[in-house]
Amino acid sequence: MMELGFIILRHVRDTRSKELWYLSYKCIRKLYPENSILIIDDHSNYNYIDTKLEKNLVNTTIIKNTKIGRGEILPYLYYLEHKIAEKIIFMHDSSFITKKIDVSTIKKFKLLWHFLHHHDKPKHQHVLLSKLLNGDKLIEFMRNKDRWYGSTGAVSIISHDYLKKINDMYDLKRLEPYIETRSQRMVFERIIGIILYSLENKVIKKGEESYFGCRTRYQISNINIINKFLNLNEKMKVFTAPKIKNSYNFIFKKDPFLKKGKILKITQFDKYSKKFVTTYKENTPKIYIHPNHIIESVYYGLGNNMIEVTDLFKKYIAIESHDTSNENFGIYKLKVGR
Repeated sequence: MMELGFIILRHVRDTRSKELWYLSYKCIRKLYPENSILIIDDHSNYNYIDTKLEKNLVNTTIIKNTKIGRGEILPYLYYLEHKIAEKIIFMHDSSFITKKIDVSTIKKFKLLWHFLHHHDKPKHQHVLLSKLLNGDKLIEFMRNKDRWYGSTGAVSIISHDYLKKINDMYDLKRLEPYIETRSQRMVFERIIGIILYSLENKVIKKGEESYFGCRTRYQISNINIINKFLNLNEKMKVFTAPKIKNSYNFIFKKDPFLKKGKILKITQFDKYSKKFVTTYKENTPKIYIHPNHIIESVYYGLGNNMIEVTDLFKKYIAIESHDTSNENFGIYKLKVGR
């Protein structure tokens, strides 16, 4: 059995997500040509799934989840039943790796990203933890905030042996009936850190909280970075009209659009009211994108001399980059609310 495998949690609902999961798969395959991949399909719309393409995936198993809303807990439950490797890296279908991840020193687990305790939701965490076997011990451990962190996206690198040990102690399947909504899945992001760190029960040194570090600032990468890594030249349809799921402010660090005396004109389509909304921004790097809006057009300039920069703008906001140490893209997405 191989040392390392991958589990991708997939939910395809439109043409954009149809392309993203396959990009994620191809990034893995370029770095790990033969490692096992388990794709957990979480209620995708199969009108957007290419079943012929699925049949040609290398050393990959696809499992269709039958229960709605479980989300991030699924990789842990399915890995318990399907030991595809000694260790796995759990990824979302919109995550992309462009270099190998060193797991040689990870014997038990490592969160991929963590977040700080001002994002905690103690009352909600208490409710979910109480459903577990020995939940009272976890609730007590939760008070030791120097010994655990929440896991962004609940993603991690974990060994099967350690996960089995965790499950023997807490019986993770007990959580399944209580994770049905997005809010409950967000609470799971917090308690999975409590659960995984609990058997370690030691003060976590700075810099050792997670593999990639604290993810409180989101960086947007240009899709060309992924295309270059995969040696792709074609323009992908998926990035022509990105939809924003949450409210965001976009901070242009290198100010690629907003120069002194120039105006950025953004037209967004409200998918609920079916109306177009146009806003003007002048001499400010902050751009607000409404969660219900789809970007239709972006113009930059002054008066009658405005030029369209829609495609360039959309490239900046198309996908999230998980390499927050890379500052070449010059734009950051700050989450306004979760």
